[in-house]
Amino acid sequence: MRRLFRWAVNFAAMVSALLFVATCVLWVQSNSVKSYVSHEFRGINYGISARDGKVFIWKGVVYDPQGRQVSQPTRWSATGPEFEYVKFTPVAPNPFGGIRSAPQHYDFDSTGNLYLISVVAAPFWMIAIGLLLLPALVAFRFAYRRWKPKNGCCTTCGYDLRATPDRCPECGTIPVNGKQ
Repeated sequence: MRRLFRWAVNFAAMVSALLFVATCVLWVQSNSVKSYVSHEFRGINYGISARDGKVFIWKGVVYDPQGRQVSQPTRWSATGPEFEYVKFTPVAPNPFGGIRSAPQHYDFDSTGNLYLISVVAAPFWMIAIGLLLLPALVAFRFAYRRWKPKNGCCTTCGYDLRATPDRCPECGTIPVNGKQ
């Protein structure tokens, strides 16, 4: 069971490291290209956007001037006029640059449609640090197991002292209290 747990943690660390690399690539890309993906499900538009070193996740509902819910198509865009309808201005500035959220707010477009949007924003650096924690923990665990002094071995050279506990025959070190 312990071996399975170790395998699962190592696998999760590997996936986390790959996601860290992907996050760093998106972070660099978000400073030059504004991109987003959105999907409509049962009349509610869900989306994720990357721009200016931040990731935005939103949920929105659109109503026409008569009060009927308007269906929004699933779409992908790197830039363009359809990207401009998502306004992130109500997200309050955070002096520490952490995760920010905006309460549900509304906005009108040029055709009179009403947009009810909830937004959560987080900087890419915070996501990258979170994704790097597990791989760093696994690497530290590996390094500690590899280089920690073992019982019954010389602390200088690592030679097995079970046969000669008074002095290391390899390097000549005298063990403290006769044990290493």
